Amino acid sequence: MAAGKDAAGGRTAEDVMEQDAQEEGDVNLSERISPERAISLVGLGPFQRWLTALCMLGNAADAVEVLSVGLILPTVGREFCLSDAQKGLLTSSIFAGGLVGCLTWGIVGDRFGRASIVCAPFHSHSCNHQTKAIAT
Repeated sequence: MAAGKDAAGGRTAEDVMEQDAQEEGDVNLSERISPERAISLVGLGPFQRWLTALCMLGNAADAVEVLSVGLILPTVGREFCLSDAQKGLLTSSIFAGGLVGCLTWGIVGDRFGRASIVCAPFHSHSCNHQTKAIAT
């Protein structure tokens, strides 16, 4: 799918604006439009709903991961005799990994198109979680 195309109708915002301009005569193709106007022109299709659901699930999974660190850290600290500094480093490493992942997938998404890359980080994240689950 080409970047900027809606999976349902295959129309870009420019296509819709051009059609509106021909029908109504009130849209100037050279003017900048607001994000709200662009969304109203393109519409909400199955791809947008699917993407929203994936983002919600990804956000929930990330929240569970971050919150579980606070629950697990005291037990891990006792089990492995970690100092407070080592516990802090362990907690910080999670966020450092998130930073590297966001930067990496952002660059990949910019290069190859966000719509085609959106599932790859979720897949990578789920594989990492399955590996962690198997290891315990």
